[in-house]
Amino acid sequence: MKFREKEPKIGADVFVAETAQLIGDVRIGNNASVWYGVVVIGNRVTKIPPHSLVAGVPGEVKRELKEEEVKSIRELAVKYSKYAMEYLT
Repeated sequence: MKFREKEPKIGADVFVAETAQLIGDVRIGNNASVWYGVVVIGNRVTKIPPHSLVAGVPGEVKRELKEEEVKSIRELAVKYSKYAMEYLT
């Protein structure tokens, strides 16, 4: 969501839950996971490092994701994309 003419920038292979809100100058690193109900506000530049699990209100990094978690999220994203394409056609 845009705030003060700034929009979030989301890296590659990032999971952002449908109820999460990224507002303003927020930068999410590759392979991060932003969970349900999270609110991240970028009044200034707010950077979420790669491989981070983000939860809470306000959203904060809780821990680094393990490699097997990153792999699982990536696999689920591929499946979800396939289901969405099937649904749309």
